[in-house]
Amino acid sequence: MNVLFQITLITFWLTYCTAVYRPTAIIHGIMFNPTDRMEVLKRAIEESQPGTTVDVFELWFGVESFLPMWRQVSGFYGSLLDFMGRNPGPINLIGYSQGGLIARGVLNVMANHTVQRFISLSSPQNGFHGEFYVPDSVFNVGNEEKYSGSVGGFWKDPRDMIRYKKEGRFLACINNEYAHAKNQQFKTTMCKLEQLVLIGGPNDGVVVPWESALFGYDDANGRVTNMEEQAVYKSDSFCLKTLDRRGAITRYIVPGVRHPDWHNNASVINSYILPHLLMLLFCCVQTTAIIHGIMFNDTDRMAVLKNAIESAQPGSVVDVFELNSIPWYGIESFLPMWRQVSGFSASLELFTRRFPGPINLIGYSQGGLIARGVLNVMPNHNVKRFVSLSAPQNGFHGEVLLVVLERYDPTHMSKYKKEGRFLACINNEYKHKI
Repeated sequence: MNVLFQITLITFWLTYCTAVYRPTAIIHGIMFNPTDRMEVLKRAIEESQPGTTVDVFELWFGVESFLPMWRQVSGFYGSLLDFMGRNPGPINLIGYSQGGLIARGVLNVMANHTVQRFISLSSPQNGFHGEFYVPDSVFNVGNEEKYSGSVGGFWKDPRDMIRYKKEGRFLACINNEYAHAKNQQFKTTMCKLEQLVLIGGPNDGVVVPWESALFGYDDANGRVTNMEEQAVYKSDSFCLKTLDRRGAITRYIVPGVRHPDWHNNASVINSYILPHLLMLLFCCVQTTAIIHGIMFNDTDRMAVLKNAIESAQPGSVVDVFELNSIPWYGIESFLPMWRQVSGFSASLELFTRRFPGPINLIGYSQGGLIARGVLNVMPNHNVKRFVSLSAPQNGFHGEVLLVVLERYDPTHMSKYKKEGRFLACINNEYKHKI
């Protein structure tokens, strides 16, 4: 293991993180089945996040899901407002199929929404112009439906873009493709997202073109272009370009999944949805104290380790205890262990007064044992993480050191304990007052 990797591991363990689950709200698609309630997806989230809240908003069942988009947005707005009231703080929002577009509409009209992660699951985010929106036995998109009901809200024929914009379709509105009173609000509310996850695939069979799920689309000649080539991206009309440039958009192309199966497919759920919902890590850096080992060099001061921690944790405080009043450099580092513990205890007490709150402590070589002694004699210490770096924590009986350091000869254990060695004491291997 190289030195750089070792230091990287140390800086990782010095970062204090707490895992917090976000509540998740789900908006269904067309022909929502009230007996199903997207239970597979809901249970998967609940099992991966014990104790968290997962709600599938239950309104507009069956043919009611073809009601005009803004009417449905109005209903789901109330559901999300109630969900936010019951779950203060950041939340996740999943929109499946048509529900992904409704979700965007809800976010746009809710200026103070608390959604941080929005997952669009095979939703025609950039429009639709297929022959069948749902299987033929359920609904056939005819001329009337292209310009009315929910489907009419996002029907976008690339050969008739003038009519699409002129009629103020739902999609053209939330895409800010024409001027209206809420242009700026619609952009601002999308910019509030921490992450936008787009999931779709070539075998969907319903979303046409399937690339619309990733904000791609085709032109009048049938040529499909990706998100970056779309006019709404180039103009950044509703924050798509801004989100992308700050690394907030994740796109997944998943082959082999039919449209009705996205929310029931275990692979899709486990690989592409749960990783974005599982947990939110609130991480903060802590102050770090370092106790050196034998033959500490006053011109080095363990600078490589110190600088690495400071670089990885900007603004953090890192002190290598140098005991200025008792400079235990070089051969002075062979002074009796309890004497050194006394000096380093004073350093740690001063350090904790300067920086109240949890701290890290690193002990290198002999310093790892001294650190343990310091912790033992400070019953009210606030050290939360102790990193022992190549310290002989259970003793030593080699021949290579300059002098004998806590010699722990397994053939003379009775003498080791009888003499009340420092290590035997902090290991509680004999009875003492502390």
